[in-house]
Amino acid sequence: FSYGEWLYYSPIFVRKNKKLEVMKLAKNIYADFKKKLDRIENHIAEEVAPQANELLKESVRYSLIDWYNDYIPQSYERTYNFMKILDSSRTRGKGNILHFSVDSSAMDSYAGWLGQTLQSSTAFDYMFMNGQHGHGQWMMHQSLPPYMYVERDIESGFGGRLGDIVNKKIDEILRK
Repeated sequence: FSYGEWLYYSPIFVRKNKKLEVMKLAKNIYADFKKKLDRIENHIAEEVAPQANELLKESVRYSLIDWYNDYIPQSYERTYNFMKILDSSRTRGKGNILHFSVDSSAMDSYAGWLGQTLQSSTAFDYMFMNGQHGHGQWMMHQSLPPYMYVERDIESGFGGRLGDIVNKKIDEILRK
């Protein structure tokens, strides 16, 4: 054997090659893991926003049902216009922060007495934020404001269900 052949078959040379392969593999694993952690840290909210929005809509829906069920009107017919805010419930994610919103954009204005119109944004404030059924001299009843139910649900992570969604997404990202 020549010296070059002997070195090629040498256990030391083989060990060096394996060590280099292991180090290269470790660097690749680290780089892949770092990418996954960056994705979690910088994009997790965008990835879970659609599922979080379903939780928000469920919360808004139940808060509205409770509001409607708390008072049966005697002097007017319900339009259920207020239920349209379900269509405006939005959850947006940026980085690791979720933004929840509900507004009056899907509602119609209300025809008022003597040709006056009640703008949807004002009606939203009266009903969603204040729990009012009517307003001023026409306020017939005041319920617990629906936003309070929704706020409680958001603060509790929708009873822990949002945490489950986030954890499942993190697990999915790490296992890819």
